[in-house]
Amino acid sequence: MDTGNETKPVTMRHHWFNHVAKTRKQLTRARKTAVTHREAMREASTTWQPIKERLQKKIARAKKRAARKLKDDATKA
Repeated sequence: MDTGNETKPVTMRHHWFNHVAKTRKQLTRARKTAVTHREAMREASTTWQPIKERLQKKIARAKKRAARKLKDDATKA
């Protein structure tokens, strides 16, 4: 049974779909007509690469920070 205390890590797939949703919203505002998810994915793919790199660096920094914290806690104890 799930206790609810555990949080799932946010995957790159989740970040990708958030990016598509933002792109879809921007396109809908710009075109003044509804944009399909598929069209938004096509447009989002052109701007995804730098955002993906930025997210990967952020995740790597967080992992390093967590490892450093564990190491510091171990030395203090």
